[in-house]
Amino acid sequence: MTSKSDPWPEHCRRRLIAAILDAADLFPHSGEDSGTRIHDSRKALKEARAAARLFAVAVGPPAYEAVSALESARRQLGRARDLDVMPAALASLGTAIDAETSARLARAIAFEREVARHAHRNIDVAAEIARLRELARSIEAWEIAPEVTTTQLLKALRVAYRAARRHGRRALARSDAHELHQLRAQIVDLGHHFAALEAAWPALFAAIGAEFQRMRQSLGEHNDLTVLAEFAVGSRDLSLMQMTDLALKVERRQKQLTRRARKQFERLFAERPSALERRLAAYLEYPKTRMKEES
Repeated sequence: MTSKSDPWPEHCRRRLIAAILDAADLFPHSGEDSGTRIHDSRKALKEARAAARLFAVAVGPPAYEAVSALESARRQLGRARDLDVMPAALASLGTAIDAETSARLARAIAFEREVARHAHRNIDVAAEIARLRELARSIEAWEIAPEVTTTQLLKALRVAYRAARRHGRRALARSDAHELHQLRAQIVDLGHHFAALEAAWPALFAAIGAEFQRMRQSLGEHNDLTVLAEFAVGSRDLSLMQMTDLALKVERRQKQLTRRARKQFERLFAERPSALERRLAAYLEYPKTRMKEES
């Protein structure tokens, strides 16, 4: 158990375990792979992944192994998720896409989603759930006191922030879809990192978290359009002219989203990593709300 004067490591471990158990409860069985269920399961896995990365500096290999296991479970649901978001991505282009192209793509997406639904039946869901529950039990056994401190958690957060800051500048300058997708994964993790510390200053951390969420949505829509465009290229349902027109409309919309994301990035990453770490350390040392002792 951590010291009462330094409750944050145990607090973050409890959040990590809870997120893994939520992911296990939500992992869809055959016939349960609706868009909402897939989304909720992946969301819990991403929260757990981010929480595990907070322990990278303090715990070392066990934390990296936890991240790897959580990513493996998330990838099992990736294809279904991509197909679930394509209709919304197509709709976001509005009347820029003609009705015939939209209808053809919608039929192709629906067909592939049904294929993915059948493929989901081949996943050993019971084994995946068992692995997640075993992972949660193993994290209960992590030695996090007295060696693990809030200082180490904040160092991991600083490393993640610095990496996203450097990568984001390059990705936004290049407007490369793959690099922007990687940036989104970093933004997702950072949003969860700040959420894990929200109990110290709820209103402040909630406001920061909301800004991370807005950038996550901008980059998410950008990636969903990339997924849609790549699906269209691989589809036999569209003519060359239709695919070219779709690609141009996607590019135009993505430029708008990149401009929005660039503004959000500048607000979120204006502070130097070392300054951010010092500021967060002060918030956690002198919290606005007193932490309850974790049992």
